[in-house]
Amino acid sequence: MWTSGKITIGEIDATSMASKQELDGKSITIGFDKPIGNNGLFGVALSTGKDSIDIGTFTTNVKSDNYGLSAYGVFNPQNDTILEAIFGVGHLRFDTIRKDGSDTLTGKRNADQFFASLLLRDKAIEYNNWSVSPYGKVTLSHTNLNYFNESGGSTALTFNEQTINDARVYFAVDLSYLVTIESGTIKPFFQLEYGHDISSSTDVLMHYNGQTKNYTLTLDKEAESNLKMEIGIDLFTKNGWSVSAAYLREQAINAGHRDSWVLDIGLKF
Repeated sequence: MWTSGKITIGEIDATSMASKQELDGKSITIGFDKPIGNNGLFGVALSTGKDSIDIGTFTTNVKSDNYGLSAYGVFNPQNDTILEAIFGVGHLRFDTIRKDGSDTLTGKRNADQFFASLLLRDKAIEYNNWSVSPYGKVTLSHTNLNYFNESGGSTALTFNEQTINDARVYFAVDLSYLVTIESGTIKPFFQLEYGHDISSSTDVLMHYNGQTKNYTLTLDKEAESNLKMEIGIDLFTKNGWSVSAAYLREQAINAGHRDSWVLDIGLKF
């Protein structure tokens, strides 16, 4: 049985296609896992969290309550390559505030999500206390956003039900250095990851509340390629505590970036 907490703070710079965004989030996860033979692990995890995003320089804001249930497995059949898989479902509840001229518009929306991830990690290259580990990953998600309508002014909109399918592939390398101390281990680490979005654009149907004419908005991808760099340090103690602090830079090629500080705290018991 294990539990962990996560706090994230960051921002996304303004681009020609999107306003500046400032974001923060916090979550807590509890999980249960069990070894399978000598080369595997299977577990389930339940998570809950809150996220808030401020958009632009006005009062536009999106807040969400997030709930997730996932099953995960780690398999090492030949003691050199590692296969990691995650499958799960999620439910999201959004509260939105949108500024349009003199109108301040509010709305509530629910969404359901199915997601999966498959990671293949090659045998780590180790030299003294250094470790270099390349891997490839595929992530898939299917999100269904419910019908919802805004209120608060003449520019309020009604949005039809919307489905978003997302598919991405990643190629990355992890670099770490292990230091043994009396109470446990310290591991500085660095990760460089390239991601490519292979999903298609999404159409959204909407209309003004006082009208019946529908408008179609096509949500194109801001960037097909993304580069992520993370640098940080892990601390593992002999009594089961783990703490990870990291700086994360996510760069959407030709479409802005996001900087985050991440703190993870966990306890095994």
